[in-house]
Amino acid sequence: MVISSCVAQEPPELKGITARHNYFRKIFQAPPIEWDDSVANAAQSFTDSAAVLAACPGQGGTFQHNTDGGKYGQNFAGSSFTYPNQTIGETAVDLWMLEEKHYNFQDPGFSDSTGHFTQVVWIASTKLGCGYRKCPTYNGLTLQFVICNYLPPGNVIGEFAQNVKPPITNNIDFTSLPSAAVSPTTTVLPTTTVTPQTTPSATVAPTATPTAVPSRTAVPTTTTVPVSTIIPYSSGPLLSRCNCTCELS
Repeated sequence: MVISSCVAQEPPELKGITARHNYFRKIFQAPPIEWDDSVANAAQSFTDSAAVLAACPGQGGTFQHNTDGGKYGQNFAGSSFTYPNQTIGETAVDLWMLEEKHYNFQDPGFSDSTGHFTQVVWIASTKLGCGYRKCPTYNGLTLQFVICNYLPPGNVIGEFAQNVKPPITNNIDFTSLPSAAVSPTTTVLPTTTVTPQTTPSATVAPTATPTAVPSRTAVPTTTTVPVSTIIPYSSGPLLSRCNCTCELS
């Protein structure tokens, strides 16, 4: 009898994205996260949608997270470059991890500038799946989108202390933004979501500035981001600037 098996596999554009997650997760005392095809299919289906196409430069739309009713945590990055010898998937993880320097391990919790980092290293998240999209070239700029879903979702209000641990070493390979990143034609747009603690009766009202409010439901906010601007730390967890929706004009 021949028994065949299907091994979960990252798409070529995102090759190495799971290993890059796990490089950082090990340093931040988190167990390895595994690529999951069902999680990836959900991420890719959303990435292929007209809603995400509308967020591409020149399309006149907005980016809005789709976490399947809060089922997933979600990180988003848009970049017109990749770091040397990396796929766009690996570069997206490095961009998210650049936020680590803003995180206060002595006062763990919600922050508008660290949500991508905290989701990447969130201890309770065990499954990962990501989608990829290449935008149409606009004014010489070709933006690539990476959208990652996490299960269980991270960034849960009240659970940061047990899920985001300090690094075991300061010798971390944080990729620096290359000189090309300061070009006025380069855009980096990372966004993420936060999963509030379970308080069924509470909801989050739209707000212009990030607010850590326990809730089951999050209402998107909108931030306009010029395509001529570099924003390596453009947003953090849910309710942050450019977290739920990003508008490219």
